[in-house]
Amino acid sequence: MPILKTLFAKLHRATPLIIIIAVHVSIFALLQNSFSPNTVAPGLAVKEVTVNFITPDPVSEAPPVPKASTPPKTVPIATPAKPTILPTPVETALAAPAPTHEAVNTTTESVIAHPQPAETTPVASTAPAVPKTITGVSYLQEPQVVYPMISKRMNEQGRVLLHILVDEFGVPQKIKIQQSSGSERLDEAAKVAAAKALFKPYREDGKSQPVYVVVPINFRLNS
Repeated sequence: MPILKTLFAKLHRATPLIIIIAVHVSIFALLQNSFSPNTVAPGLAVKEVTVNFITPDPVSEAPPVPKASTPPKTVPIATPAKPTILPTPVETALAAPAPTHEAVNTTTESVIAHPQPAETTPVASTAPAVPKTITGVSYLQEPQVVYPMISKRMNEQGRVLLHILVDEFGVPQKIKIQQSSGSERLDEAAKVAAAKALFKPYREDGKSQPVYVVVPINFRLNS
């Protein structure tokens, strides 16, 4: 008895599982029967379907339409122009005009007989006045003469006369040798000294004017 109770208890517990398994098996069997190709429902006849392949009649191709022939292009031929014949120029001899010596002679004689005096316009003299030459000038800065060493060794002595153009400010502008000392070294030393000098401006009628002056410079050795 205890064994049966135990068995019944286990069956009672497994009953839901058995029911679930039975339901699944039934569903699976139904699905197999519904999808089987050999299964035919009773009372239904299976019709056989025949498919016939009909070969279409060959379509007759339409003959090709001939292309319209293009007429050849006509090229116009240029007609050469007829040469134009120019009329030959006719040379016409022109009568030479009669010489009119009398009229020319008369006109020439009238012009020669009555000459018109030419108008003379006075020409203003624009040449600048030549500065005058004076003597006895005064210095604002006297020439500082340097005796050349070579001239001292060679005992060169002499007197140089310089012709100098002094402007209205007393500055030497042009220096020329009017009389040489006989030594080029002494003459050049005199010119250099005069170029550094400053003269007192020469005034005439209250105005400073440029003048020429003659300046003597002596070179002497003390024995």
